[in-house]
Amino acid sequence: MHPSSESSIQEPVSPYEDLLFKKLNDPLFLPTRSQLDRAFGPQGFQPITLSNFYLNQDNTVHSHEVLHKEMIDALSAYIRSRAQRLLKDNPTYKTCHVIEVAAGTGRLSHFLQRNIPEDEAIFHPTDSGTWNIPHEMPVEKIDAYTAMKKYNPQMALCSWMPYQLELSCTFRQTPSVQEFVLLGNENCCGVHSDTWYGDETFERIELPSITQHQIGAMDQRENERDNYSMGGVSSAASFRRL
Repeated sequence: MHPSSESSIQEPVSPYEDLLFKKLNDPLFLPTRSQLDRAFGPQGFQPITLSNFYLNQDNTVHSHEVLHKEMIDALSAYIRSRAQRLLKDNPTYKTCHVIEVAAGTGRLSHFLQRNIPEDEAIFHPTDSGTWNIPHEMPVEKIDAYTAMKKYNPQMALCSWMPYQLELSCTFRQTPSVQEFVLLGNENCCGVHSDTWYGDETFERIELPSITQHQIGAMDQRENERDNYSMGGVSSAASFRRL
């Protein structure tokens, strides 16, 4: 249940709040940070936590990374700038292909592609289907190794890599991959040392411009003046081939 008392739940729910909650259940809807605060903050009108909402396996917005406009704008700005640099340095590339592995619902690639023209980057959301996460966005059912072989991407992306499943090796071992971006918590995503530190062929670069906007589904706020009290649960890092 929501950590605050029942008195903090606004009764009755206003027409705006009722509409907002319906929109939050729509995988095509990308909320703003303020809308998330209104729904799930300490004075939020929803008597459930972020985790109860976003980690529901039957929810088509299921995700450990809570997607919202400010976070997507920051991540798309970074990927777009890197794609533009790769295209400038490699005139033979017609566009930058970006593979997302363990894409789940496919919402992350969908919203990123909406911000970035295809002549600069084309996203390919892929997922092995092991977790049977429902999705309404196009997601190709294919494992990470096969996806790398099929597309030979220039960039790769993974949000909240499953615990103890090391997928970054498929990025590192694919010659075409010049950079990959990981979102999540290095203590519970992938295999800590192998995934987040790996080898000396890639340089790790922290991405605070993205991390500052990230919200993990396990985050909570104690009061209106606090940021999410577990802020830092999710962060962003880039790995560039040396």
